[in-house]
Amino acid sequence: MNIIVDTDALLALINSADSLHAKAKALLAAMFTQEVQLFLLPTTLSEFSLIAASRVGLNQTKAVVEIFTEGTNHQMIEIDKELINSAVKLFRKQTSKEESLFDSFVMAATVRYTYDAIFSFDKGYLKKINAGLKLKLVSDLFPNINW
Repeated sequence: MNIIVDTDALLALINSADSLHAKAKALLAAMFTQEVQLFLLPTTLSEFSLIAASRVGLNQTKAVVEIFTEGTNHQMIEIDKELINSAVKLFRKQTSKEESLFDSFVMAATVRYTYDAIFSFDKGYLKKINAGLKLKLVSDLFPNINW
Protein backbone atom coordinates (compact mmCIF):
# COMPACT_ATOMS: atom_id res chain seq x y z
CA MET A 1 0.00 0.00 0.00
CA ASN A 2 1.35 3.41 -0.98
CA ILE A 3 0.46 6.38 1.23
CA ILE A 4 1.39 10.03 0.92
CA VAL A 5 1.90 11.84 4.23
CA ASP A 6 0.53 15.31 4.96
CA THR A 7 1.79 17.81 7.49
CA ASP A 8 -1.03 17.46 10.00
CA ALA A 9 -0.41 13.72 10.40
CA LEU A 10 3.32 14.29 10.94
CA LEU A 11 2.59 16.94 13.54
CA ALA A 12 0.10 14.67 15.32
CA LEU A 13 2.58 11.79 15.40
CA ILE A 14 5.37 13.72 17.10
CA ASN A 15 3.37 15.92 19.45
CA SER A 16 1.75 14.00 22.32
CA ALA A 17 -0.24 17.13 23.19
CA ASP A 18 -1.88 17.16 19.76
CA SER A 19 -5.57 16.21 19.86
CA LEU A 20 -4.98 13.79 16.97
CA HIS A 21 -1.90 12.10 18.48
CA ALA A 22 -3.64 8.84 19.50
CA LYS A 23 -5.48 8.62 16.17
CA ALA A 24 -2.28 9.19 14.20
CA LYS A 25 -0.41 6.52 16.16
CA ALA A 26 -3.25 4.01 15.75
CA LEU A 27 -3.44 4.62 12.00
CA LEU A 28 0.32 4.38 11.59
CA ALA A 29 0.35 1.05 13.45
CA ALA A 30 -2.47 -0.23 11.24
CA MET A 31 -0.66 0.87 8.09
CA PHE A 32 2.50 -0.96 9.04
CA THR A 33 0.56 -4.21 9.38
CA GLN A 34 -0.23 -3.79 5.68
CA GLU A 35 3.36 -3.34 4.47
CA VAL A 36 2.82 0.31 3.74
CA GLN A 37 5.27 2.51 1.87
CA LEU A 38 5.15 6.16 2.93
CA PHE A 39 5.84 8.98 0.51
CA LEU A 40 6.57 12.58 1.40
CA LEU A 41 6.89 15.75 -0.62
CA PRO A 42 9.68 18.25 0.12
CA THR A 43 6.94 20.89 0.37
CA THR A 44 5.26 18.89 3.14
CA LEU A 45 8.52 18.49 5.01
CA SER A 46 9.13 22.24 4.68
CA GLU A 47 5.68 23.13 5.98
CA PHE A 48 6.13 20.62 8.80
CA SER A 49 9.51 22.06 9.84
CA LEU A 50 8.10 25.58 10.03
CA ILE A 51 5.13 24.59 12.21
CA ALA A 52 6.82 21.88 14.30
CA ALA A 53 9.73 24.07 15.39
CA SER A 54 7.33 26.33 17.27
CA ARG A 55 5.18 23.48 18.64
CA VAL A 56 7.73 20.88 19.74
CA GLY A 57 11.06 22.66 19.41
CA LEU A 58 13.82 22.89 16.88
CA ASN A 59 15.82 19.86 18.00
CA GLN A 60 12.88 17.44 17.76
CA THR A 61 11.93 18.97 14.42
CA LYS A 62 15.45 18.47 13.07
CA ALA A 63 15.40 14.83 14.25
CA VAL A 64 12.16 14.16 12.37
CA VAL A 65 13.47 15.86 9.22
CA GLU A 66 16.56 13.67 9.39
CA ILE A 67 14.46 10.52 9.82
CA PHE A 68 12.37 11.37 6.78
CA THR A 69 15.33 12.26 4.60
CA GLU A 70 17.49 9.30 5.66
CA GLY A 71 14.94 6.56 6.52
CA THR A 72 14.04 3.43 4.61
CA ASN A 73 10.27 3.06 5.18
CA HIS A 74 9.47 6.14 3.16
CA GLN A 75 10.52 7.94 0.03
CA MET A 76 10.81 11.58 -0.89
CA ILE A 77 8.84 12.57 -3.98
CA GLU A 78 10.72 14.67 -6.49
CA ILE A 79 8.99 17.82 -7.60
CA ASP A 80 9.25 18.51 -11.30
CA LYS A 81 7.65 21.09 -13.58
CA GLU A 82 4.71 18.80 -14.36
CA LEU A 83 3.88 18.33 -10.68
CA ILE A 84 4.20 22.08 -10.06
CA ASN A 85 1.81 22.82 -12.94
CA SER A 86 -0.71 20.25 -11.67
CA ALA A 87 -0.54 21.61 -8.13
CA VAL A 88 -0.99 25.21 -9.25
CA LYS A 89 -3.93 24.20 -11.45
CA LEU A 90 -5.61 22.52 -8.46
CA PHE A 91 -4.80 25.49 -6.22
CA ARG A 92 -6.52 27.87 -8.63
CA LYS A 93 -9.75 25.83 -8.26
CA GLN A 94 -9.80 26.02 -4.46
CA THR A 95 -12.43 28.26 -2.93
CA SER A 96 -11.27 28.34 0.69
CA LYS A 97 -8.17 29.76 2.32
CA GLU A 98 -8.04 26.47 4.26
CA GLU A 99 -6.78 24.61 1.17
CA SER A 100 -3.24 25.76 0.55
CA LEU A 101 -0.78 25.29 -2.25
CA PHE A 102 0.87 22.71 0.06
CA ASP A 103 -2.40 20.74 -0.02
CA SER A 104 -2.57 21.10 -3.79
CA PHE A 105 0.87 19.52 -4.11
CA VAL A 106 -0.32 16.58 -2.02
CA MET A 107 -3.42 16.18 -4.20
CA ALA A 108 -1.45 16.47 -7.44
CA ALA A 109 1.09 13.88 -6.31
CA THR A 110 -1.66 11.53 -5.10
CA VAL A 111 -3.33 11.62 -8.49
CA ARG A 112 -0.11 11.43 -10.51
CA TYR A 113 1.33 8.46 -8.63
CA THR A 114 -2.04 6.84 -7.79
CA TYR A 115 -1.35 6.62 -4.06
CA ASP A 116 -3.87 4.56 -2.12
CA ALA A 117 -4.60 7.33 0.37
CA ILE A 118 -3.42 10.50 2.09
CA PHE A 119 -2.28 10.23 5.71
CA SER A 120 -4.10 13.33 6.88
CA PHE A 121 -7.05 14.34 9.00
CA ASP A 122 -7.86 17.27 6.72
CA LYS A 123 -11.39 16.78 5.36
CA GLY A 124 -10.67 19.52 2.81
CA TYR A 125 -9.23 16.82 0.57
CA LEU A 126 -12.72 15.29 0.35
CA LYS A 127 -14.60 18.49 -0.52
CA LYS A 128 -16.92 18.47 -3.49
CA ILE A 129 -14.52 20.64 -5.50
CA ASN A 130 -11.97 17.81 -5.30
CA ALA A 131 -14.47 14.97 -5.88
CA GLY A 132 -13.21 14.21 -9.37
CA LEU A 133 -9.79 13.38 -7.96
CA LYS A 134 -11.24 10.40 -6.01
CA LEU A 135 -9.00 11.02 -3.01
CA LYS A 136 -9.13 8.88 0.14
CA LEU A 137 -7.80 9.47 3.62
CA VAL A 138 -5.99 6.72 5.52
CA SER A 139 -8.84 6.67 8.04
CA ASP A 140 -11.13 5.57 5.18
CA LEU A 141 -8.94 2.50 4.66
CA PHE A 142 -9.17 1.52 8.34
CA PRO A 143 -12.73 2.40 9.41
CA ASN A 144 -12.78 -0.05 12.34
CA ILE A 145 -9.84 1.42 14.22
CA ASN A 146 -10.74 2.59 17.69
CA TRP A 147 -8.94 5.52 19.20
